[in-house]
Amino acid sequence: DLSVVNPIETIAEDASGNLWFGGNDFLLRFDGKDFEQIFPTRTFRGPRVSRSSRVTPVGKSVSIQIDTKERLWFSDSRSTRRWDGSRLRRIRGATGFLEIEDKWGNLWFISEGRGIEQYDAELNPTSHNNANSRLGNDEIRTIFEAVDGKLWFGHNNGVTVFEPTPAVITHAGLGSSRIRTMYEDSRGYLWFSVSGHVARYDTKTGEITKASLRLGTVNRDGRRQQSEIVKIFEVGRDIWFINEPGSRGGSTRYTFFRYANGNYGHQISISIRTNIGPGGERSDSNTDVLVTEGEHPWMAFGGHLFKADATGLLWLTERGSQRILFEKIVERQSDTSVLEIEPGTTAITDLYRDSSDRLWVHFENGKVKRYPKSIDLIASTTQRVKPDELDLKATKLLTAMSNRKWFFNAVTGRLIYWNNIETGRPTVLGGEPTAAPLAVWQHPTQENDEITFLFSDVLKTYQGTRLDTVRDINKLAPINAAVASQDGILWLATSRGAVRYDGTTLTTYTTKEDGFLVDNVRDVIEDSRGNIWFATRGGGTVRYDGETFHNRTTKNGWAHNNISKILESSDKDIWFATEAGVTQYTPARGGLPECRIITLEADKSYTDFSSTLVLPARGTKIFDVRGISSLREGLSYEFKLIGLDTPGWTELSAVEFSRLSTGAGVLPDGWTPPATAGLANQQILGSHVTQSFQNQMGTLRIRYTGLKAGNYSFLIKAFRKNWPYTEPPAVVDFNIPPPFWTRWRTYLPTLIFITVVFTLIGRLVVNRRHTLQLRNEVRQREEAEMHRIRAELSEAQNIQMGLLPTEAPDTKGFDVAGMSVPATQVGGDFFDYLTVSNGQTAIAVADAAGKGLRGAMNAVLTNGMLYEVSRFESEAAVILSDLNTGLAPRMYGPSFIALNLAVLDETEKRVNYANGGQPYPVLKRGTDIIEIESGDLPLGSMKKVEYESTTFDLTEGDILIFHTDGLIEALNTEEEMYGTERLKESVSRIPDNFGAEATVQHIVNDVRDFVGEAEQYDDLTIVVIKRGADV
Repeated sequence: DLSVVNPIETIAEDASGNLWFGGNDFLLRFDGKDFEQIFPTRTFRGPRVSRSSRVTPVGKSVSIQIDTKERLWFSDSRSTRRWDGSRLRRIRGATGFLEIEDKWGNLWFISEGRGIEQYDAELNPTSHNNANSRLGNDEIRTIFEAVDGKLWFGHNNGVTVFEPTPAVITHAGLGSSRIRTMYEDSRGYLWFSVSGHVARYDTKTGEITKASLRLGTVNRDGRRQQSEIVKIFEVGRDIWFINEPGSRGGSTRYTFFRYANGNYGHQISISIRTNIGPGGERSDSNTDVLVTEGEHPWMAFGGHLFKADATGLLWLTERGSQRILFEKIVERQSDTSVLEIEPGTTAITDLYRDSSDRLWVHFENGKVKRYPKSIDLIASTTQRVKPDELDLKATKLLTAMSNRKWFFNAVTGRLIYWNNIETGRPTVLGGEPTAAPLAVWQHPTQENDEITFLFSDVLKTYQGTRLDTVRDINKLAPINAAVASQDGILWLATSRGAVRYDGTTLTTYTTKEDGFLVDNVRDVIEDSRGNIWFATRGGGTVRYDGETFHNRTTKNGWAHNNISKILESSDKDIWFATEAGVTQYTPARGGLPECRIITLEADKSYTDFSSTLVLPARGTKIFDVRGISSLREGLSYEFKLIGLDTPGWTELSAVEFSRLSTGAGVLPDGWTPPATAGLANQQILGSHVTQSFQNQMGTLRIRYTGLKAGNYSFLIKAFRKNWPYTEPPAVVDFNIPPPFWTRWRTYLPTLIFITVVFTLIGRLVVNRRHTLQLRNEVRQREEAEMHRIRAELSEAQNIQMGLLPTEAPDTKGFDVAGMSVPATQVGGDFFDYLTVSNGQTAIAVADAAGKGLRGAMNAVLTNGMLYEVSRFESEAAVILSDLNTGLAPRMYGPSFIALNLAVLDETEKRVNYANGGQPYPVLKRGTDIIEIESGDLPLGSMKKVEYESTTFDLTEGDILIFHTDGLIEALNTEEEMYGTERLKESVSRIPDNFGAEATVQHIVNDVRDFVGEAEQYDDLTIVVIKRGADV
């Protein structure tokens, strides 16, 4: 009889089969025979305490939980206790309510006012301050662990997501300044260049130390100049830093810092004077410092060669060598300690070692020196090492393949190859001189002479005899970085995208669909797992896993989206130098695997799974799935088919997957039976449903047979070894409808509907025949009416065309020609030659608003009234003013007319001109093309308008062109206008010997060539006046 205790709120069963019953402030155990009171330990006496009188932390009820180590936890309003087999024990420091156990075995407690508490699988408290600081709220209500390992905390202010083991870390100890460069030394320390500082990161302890590097020279304000480190390298066990070379006062200063025995306080400064050549060329045009790799680094800058060692620099000269020692910065209070030297005779363009550890030095004039390995042992200033005499002229090394080396000579623009540098002679390729190739590609495994050079706009291949052009390519931008991957793919980082070349296809990736938010790519590397990483300016980083590009930005935890450099450290972490500090990415934490369902084979192949598929009932259903891991490791799988009677997860380990039989993959019925004894790759799921799977060249094939009608969802997840988290599962929803004969009730309404439809169709056919008869009668009447209208329009066109002059006026010293082309049968444009009251000749070019009959009627009205006004007036402005007064109340409909009027003075060879709303005339005078910018309102738009005229002389050979807007607004098939600028360009090409008629034809032909087959919607009228020679 349990009526004396508080209400039972939770029940659980432990691994031994005992049942546990819990309530507020009590816990009972039932072993199958008897109840035992575990808590409280004293026998219960007195009245029952109401549950509502207790205060439960953060709204939680009582719970009993059993963790993965089979430990039983009891949580109530007082605290959480663990059953140790004999009694309940409290966990020191744990005052909250056990909410969840994550997949690593960590226990998470929540308590009122204290946020969260975390204990590992051995019940040791772990740090939870980071989570509490990011939550911003102590009233946690619930915790949920997602499939990707993130923890979601529900609290009074909403929800917060927390990543217990983040893959992306931005190191606050480096600040938010721009990182210029990164370097990993031989002891595993990472070095970062920050403005004015360098920082060292200990990958084992996570400790960051910063040091301020300032130049030994002092500014006018008494402070030392701030450094900007651009290169970091190792000499012995010391770390060297190269400051950004700076030009000042006719020289370039190179400064080197050294970290040795925990001390940064030494530097060397060398100032190289700047010489100006006879052609203005400067000796400091290239201030880069070339540094070789290896145990004995050599440097080249300013045309000189230097060896770096434990004491400083050994300067190699023609007469021997000179020692330059490090000095303490405190001793360098002025520029007196700066060594000043003249630049070398010729700049050094390339510096490297060959496979025999000999030192090669290339000069700007094509000269090459090769020093023996013994040059590394030079220590005395009296020792001299003579370089080998080489019959080679080249400014840089392009690539080295076994014994063959490829060079380029920037002086001659030639490619050179040297088959055997020990016994042979270099060969210069013929052909036209070129710029240096941007990159070089050769197949990584095939041992042949074929090599491909990528130039800015063409691919060229050498196949043992000559250099052949493969094909032209879109112009490549300058290359910022390049890498040849393990599988022989050449990747280039350019300012206009990432470029991929596999020996056959050149592909550029620039768009968001490609995975790139911007196309400015600054760096590219291949990590030890075969992933390609790109650094972009403004678009974060992009990772290519062999199939897909994945973009990562500040939304994913990166410090900044401007990334300049990427480095993989020896512990296989990826480091990103950004504009706001450095970001560390740990692939072992962030490389969550994912599944991609490639195809679903049923009655056909399905690849689009964005919506529910409808599949036939008969036949098998085969899913082709591929697991993707950025760590390039074997994956295990978990998959299930929801919709079955027992939709449990099927687990397939990486070892089991590798041992699966390999299917042919051609036809679904060509399924291969198991080939490995003891490995079952076929299961019976429920009644008559069989599940089987295969390994087809790394692709998991899962087949289902015997599926009945219903709704199904196929889910599959991929997992790494010893890592419990993954990406959300890939899902395909599909439906198998039941057979037709089992659904007659479903289709009965459809059959009734079809019967009704056919009945309506019959009636529609009868009505349609009657309608066709009526349409034929209407069509016949319409055709008769159209015939009558065409006849009237044809007659109107004849009348309008009759208004145009049939011949040019007889004017002394002026050659006149004109042409008008209507856009429809009856247009609104016209031109005419008039005689004004003083006997001079006038030329009118008009454009009536409207087309067809309205435009023609307005044109006829204007033409008649123009003749009448011209009988009494001689000035162009007066004629337009009087004409406007007469036209305004008489225009046909709400309309107007634009009109140019020019009165020719044959004696003075002068033009009196007025413009009423027309485009400006164009005057060709020699090579000058001039627009006569004078104009007023169109005629008929307002009753009282006083027009103004302008008078100008025409000299011999001048051509004056009047036109309507139909010329400059003519459209081609691309809907581009002919325009005034194109007209001026056409007029400028008119030969001086062309008359007025030839000029008209020249302009009309140019417009027709531009228009092509495009239909025109405006009339085109043009009149040309050319001033002839005086007789």
